Amino acid sequence: MAAAAPQRPLFTALGAGLFALFWGLPRRLGYALTKEGLEVRRFSGTFLWPYAELRAQRTGGTLGLKHFGTGVSGYYTGLCGWSGPEADTVQALASRTRGGVLIEARGKRYFLTPADPESFLAALSGRGVPVA
Repeated sequence: MAAAAPQRPLFTALGAGLFALFWGLPRRLGYALTKEGLEVRRFSGTFLWPYAELRAQRTGGTLGLKHFGTGVSGYYTGLCGWSGPEADTVQALASRTRGGVLIEARGKRYFLTPADPESFLAALSGRGVPVA
């Protein structure tokens, strides 16, 4: 049974809106090292952590069960379980579930997935961030 004629434009608009949202999400996540600190850009906005407030570490852990947030392929944000020994939960700001770094800022642990984690950690270390 076909949808009534007045409903077709509504469903088309909803479908197009969802497509645009999911198409744009992965591209909205990014990290930049500025003069002031680590800048994290995500779909809902951009924020900056001063280098003096950060600690970083390598990790082999992976994101686990999502407790709250977004978990679409290529865009993981929010509170998630953590499989590594470093923590039980982390705040995800990632494009994948493994192969990233942990950043501690303001008493919370964040999982980030830069393109080259080793270079990212080296650059943070060069800016005075303790790296474990």
